[in-house]
Amino acid sequence: MTSSFEQFNLSPSLLKGLVDMGITTPTPVQEAAIPLVMEGRDAIVQAKTGSGKTLAFGLPILSTLKSRHKPQALVVLPTRELAIQVCESLARVSKDHPLKTIAIYGGVGLGPQENALRRGVDMVVGTPGRLKDLLSRGSLNLSEVKILILDEADEMLDMGFRRDIEFLLERLPAREQTLIFSATMPEAMENIARKYMNKPAVVKLIETEKPNEIAHFFVRVSDDDRIDALISLLQEPATER
Repeated sequence: MTSSFEQFNLSPSLLKGLVDMGITTPTPVQEAAIPLVMEGRDAIVQAKTGSGKTLAFGLPILSTLKSRHKPQALVVLPTRELAIQVCESLARVSKDHPLKTIAIYGGVGLGPQENALRRGVDMVVGTPGRLKDLLSRGSLNLSEVKILILDEADEMLDMGFRRDIEFLLERLPAREQTLIFSATMPEAMENIARKYMNKPAVVKLIETEKPNEIAHFFVRVSDDDRIDALISLLQEPATER
């Protein structure tokens, strides 16, 4: 039996947004994660990029929060490009929904982002460095954030954001739910989960992949012909050997 988004009791405006986007069937990560998020549980979800993670956390959060024009949910992710992409996806699915989402990232002026925050937002999607900047300037108030999402968490650790992540975690006094979405679960992230999460459910949708068999070969060439031989090999199309 084919599943549908109606089974999750999402708000009608979000269901309409999904239809308008041409999305009718939940992906495996959405089917597994949406009920957990709706229940308010902490969760660690291991899934690949492109598996539908944004809607897996975005739909239940948008469906359960009430518009207060103050940040109630915070999505932290590693790059400007991802912040823009996630915010645009959430904006598209919630175009007829009362909640407002904003993307916060570096590489652009602070002014427009500070002005948008002053006008009121319900969900903030941002990169660690810019979030810290706005917090230090008093432009970003996280005192009423109930839900924290760490998206592409392993990539953030690879980029050296562990201290920034913990900095943000320790400045969310109203936090009730923490969600980690990550392709892998490095030890540093396990330590963060143990310290800051409450009996998280674990959803693993990534199988350990066996490395492809690699065939090694060598070519005997003289010193004088080495460069020409290398260029010739690099120009060959990939074939099975």
